Amino acid sequence: MSRLAPEAEIHFERVAVNPDQIAEWDLPTRPTKSSDSRSRNFVGESVEVDAVPSTQLRGLVESVIERHVDAGILDRTNIAEAAELESLRALVATVPRAWGAS
Repeated sequence: MSRLAPEAEIHFERVAVNPDQIAEWDLPTRPTKSSDSRSRNFVGESVEVDAVPSTQLRGLVESVIERHVDAGILDRTNIAEAAELESLRALVATVPRAWGAS
């Protein structure tokens, strides 16, 4: 990642499903594989990421990302994006009329 964007400050955060989410989302669990080197310090059952419904997974990832984003900047960016999208829609709406005009 740093090779692709050397000037960017990039942080990685390990995200896991917690026991409350397992219960709330009714996720299936399985015994943790002791042969997996990543399980060395892990105690309890495991949940496959594929078992998490896409809407919950998306929400989980978004909430982690939003903790690292300035809310004011994000709001202003979203407002600007909506205005630009509306301008583009208005422009596209004029194209068929312009082509048909003599």
